[in-house]
Amino acid sequence: MLVARRHGTPSTLVVHPRVHPVAPVPAGRARDMDGATSLAAPLGGVAFHSLREYVPGDDLRLIHWRSSARTGQLMVRHNVVPNEPRLLVVLDGSAGSYSAAAGSFEEAVRVAASWAVAAVGAGFPLRLVTTAGQGVAADRGSGAAAVLDLLAAVSAEEGAPGLEAVTALVPDQDGVSLGVVTGQPDPRVFDAVGAVRNRFDMVSVVQVGELYDRPPAGVPGAYVVNCRTSADFARVWNREVAPAH
Repeated sequence: MLVARRHGTPSTLVVHPRVHPVAPVPAGRARDMDGATSLAAPLGGVAFHSLREYVPGDDLRLIHWRSSARTGQLMVRHNVVPNEPRLLVVLDGSAGSYSAAAGSFEEAVRVAASWAVAAVGAGFPLRLVTTAGQGVAADRGSGAAAVLDLLAAVSAEEGAPGLEAVTALVPDQDGVSLGVVTGQPDPRVFDAVGAVRNRFDMVSVVQVGELYDRPPAGVPGAYVVNCRTSADFARVWNREVAPAH
């Protein structure tokens, strides 16, 4: 007779991809404490957005006395955090872009993870999407854990869209820079990246799985790195990009 007993409760162990210390995707613009603002921006910054009526709990130091005298009611300065450069990282999720023997998709995941951690560490709002339709955001103070959780579970899918899916990307605001991570797809698909170049402040592309030291794909107006592994990417990226940060 077979007797089975369960002890405790099952747990799920999520193994995050390896992360290399790298500079974030170039944002194309410097932080500007007096930069553009919006009503959706977080409160509590130093950038003036507008005047509004006082509500209980407002800092009395923000009362705008001249406007209050003119309108007959207390008016306060509505200060927000100015709009910041935002980063969009796209991971090519098409199995056809990678070599299974070389493990290049795993290397691409490590590049995307390294970019994500670097962006969050630098305080840049980030969204990561895959061409297979997955996506997650890491905003101010939220950390990169959700992004790394997603990357721990992704896989290259047969039949999934490749870089051609990039043409559907339209940033929801100004000041977004694009980072694309892929393998060694047909060079013609990089035309899709070139087609959206003008929608973003800056565009960077990383190709992994290069075995023959060939030059990177030509994408007008974009910075492209073609390398064998994520460690090679980190060395090249930090040598070429980090000094500009």
